[in-house]
Amino acid sequence: MKRTWLKWMPALAVPVLIASVAVAVPVAANAAVNLPTKTPSQVLALAAGEKVTALSGTLSQTSNLGLPEIPTTGADASAGSAIELLTGSHTARIFVDGSTKQRVQVLDTMAERDMVRNGSEVWLYDSKKKT
Repeated sequence: MKRTWLKWMPALAVPVLIASVAVAVPVAANAAVNLPTKTPSQVLALAAGEKVTALSGTLSQTSNLGLPEIPTTGADASAGSAIELLTGSHTARIFVDGSTKQRVQVLDTMAERDMVRNGSEVWLYDSKKKT
């Protein structure tokens, strides 16, 4: 009997351990947080006082200036790609690592355009044109 009990002990202990962790983690996550009350201007002042050297984020832009769709093919394709930022919706991801390393990705449908700066080098990449 003792040998059978020892043989089945891990099979019983593991579900009990998993159940106790499943109960303990949400309880700890819902613990009360006692933060001091701050006004929006105090939060902005705290953020402005920090020295941030690296960050990343997403920028979403929507323009509705009443302009027609800009064609992206033909003779004026290069002018159209510069002006197209004034129409429609666009999403960009921005990455900054200090004052000399930055990357901006403009996300297009099934493509992206990148501008990368690494020190004194700057390069552009367009995945649609593969350049």
